[in-house]
This record gives sequence, structure tokens and C-alpha cells, in this order.
Amino acid sequence: MADDEWKLRVQTKDAGPKRLDSGAELLAPFQATFTGSEVTIGLKVDVVDGTPSIRSVTIDVVDSADGLELRTSKLLDGVPMRGLLTHACARVVVETEALEGGTVKMTRTAVPSTEAVEKVVGSIRRRRRPISDERLTEFVEAYRARTGTMRELARELSMAERHAYRMKKLAQDRGLLEEGE
Repeated sequence: MADDEWKLRVQTKDAGPKRLDSGAELLAPFQATFTGSEVTIGLKVDVVDGTPSIRSVTIDVVDSADGLELRTSKLLDGVPMRGLLTHACARVVVETEALEGGTVKMTRTAVPSTEAVEKVVGSIRRRRRPISDERLTEFVEAYRARTGTMRELARELSMAERHAYRMKKLAQDRGLLEEGE
């Protein structure tokens, strides 16, 4: 699937401009649908903490001509998720222009400027940002007040479950949580 050609369709219903840390603006949240020869991948994307983030992924297998079934564990092997996210975000870049009288004109074009796309790509390439003590303390307070599972807490805090576990481990490392908590 790595060499697959993808067709992209983007839907921005109920989306509004959201600023990335890099300064670019996207229409978000949005739905991107990539159709390849073997699978169709749907991404729900939003901007979280100034970074484009995939909030959910759906996979539909296209029936193969030989009748062979694709193994579920192999469906995403070789699928360039970061590349798909980059292409989808490039389609929803909003460019702003300051006009006289303090008004701002926003335009979304089929082909955004190179500068706008570079800002989007820069925000996606960036890996993990350092987590401040203030943000970690807020997480610890929510963690201690939780009544459900880590998955429910993560959903409540608009983060991936694995990121919540990472923050818990970091809080333990920094002495904000005890090992057994």
C-alpha cells in the first residue's frame, strides 16, 4: 500500500478558522477521505494545542478482485499517516490579509501559497512539545478527580489515551504523583 495513489476529498461543514502554533490557520474540525486501491481511510482532524491532530480514523476495505481478505493488522502498514494529514491540512489552509479599518479578509483557495503550506507542514513535523509544569499540574488535578477510566479522562481532556498515560508517567517522574496513584 505504500506506493498507492490516493484520491482526497475534504469536508469542512461546521468548521471555523483555527490558528496553529506556526501562525497558519486551518478550517477545523474537518473530515478528510482518502481512497486508495485497497482501502478508504477517513480522518477526522481538529486543531489541539495549536497542532493539527487526527481525532479518529475509519478504514473501509475495498473488495479485491481476487476475493482475498486483507488482514486487519496489516491494513495500516505502509500508509503514510503523517503525509496524509499534511495533504489534508494543506487543502483547508485559510490565508488572511489585513485590510484598511482593521478588518481581516480570509480566503481559502484550491492551491494555497507555498508559505502557508510550509507553516502547516512545519507544525505537523514537529514532534512532541515539552509539557510545562503548569499543564502537568492541571492534568494531575483532573487525574485525581476522575471517576472513570484513563480512556474516559483522556476523552474529557481531548487527548489520546496513550498521551494521558505518558503525562501520568511524566507526573510520576517529576514527583507530582506517587508510583501507585
